[in-house]
Amino acid sequence: KVHSNEFAYFFNDTIAKEINIHGVYEKEEIEVLSKLISSKDHVVDIGANIGNHSIAFSKISKKIYSFEAHPRTFEILKFNTDKYKNIKIFNIGISNKKGSLFFKNIITTNIGGKKLSKTGSIKSQINKLDNIIKSDKKIKLIKIDIEGHEHEALLGMKKLLSNNNSLILLEFCEESIAKRRKIINFLRDNKYLHSYYFSKEKKISNLGYLDLLIKIILTILLVFKKKKTKIIKIDFESLVINDLKENIIFSKKKIN
Repeated sequence: KVHSNEFAYFFNDTIAKEINIHGVYEKEEIEVLSKLISSKDHVVDIGANIGNHSIAFSKISKKIYSFEAHPRTFEILKFNTDKYKNIKIFNIGISNKKGSLFFKNIITTNIGGKKLSKTGSIKSQINKLDNIIKSDKKIKLIKIDIEGHEHEALLGMKKLLSNNNSLILLEFCEESIAKRRKIINFLRDNKYLHSYYFSKEKKISNLGYLDLLIKIILTILLVFKKKKTKIIKIDFESLVINDLKENIIFSKKKIN
């Protein structure tokens, strides 16, 4: 169990559904990542949403920098992290420059899927990570989940990456092969030579609660055995040309 009874989330949201089932969003991935960080490490959570990952990592690591650009979502993040003194929150979008961008006011069941753009009715401040975190050399993990703004965010943290051997957890969901290649080229130029994806257990059904119910029944019948999630190495070219839309770990050194 990661979240307390005072953890708030948006009703019928994509993340909320998984939290209702598993007690935490992306549980298997967090379990794997938790073994790669220690109590001395610092973590950066870019696209923190309502604080799911920030809270999970705060129970292991010494300090968490938590960034959420959307002002409404930030209020939920603020509420959820209020009692966690090692989480420092910022209502800022991480990009390649200081300024402002916008969110469009659209109704969606995936609140975290809202994208920053040049137009919209909800204004958000943006800044380079290098302007905010200037001297921390204990950053072990940087999580980036910002719906297509990943390349800009990476450009704004070059100094931080050069001063740390941080792992990067990147939502690699860019549709454009050209933009995928831009991200890969940036990482390679900054000494990130290794990449890994998560070997997740395949869903029996795409309906969350139904999938859980089927697994419970199969477990009772002793015909279902849960597979342990691992990380598997993948080459850069496969990431560029394949339609792989997953969270990817990038590292300067091999992960054993």
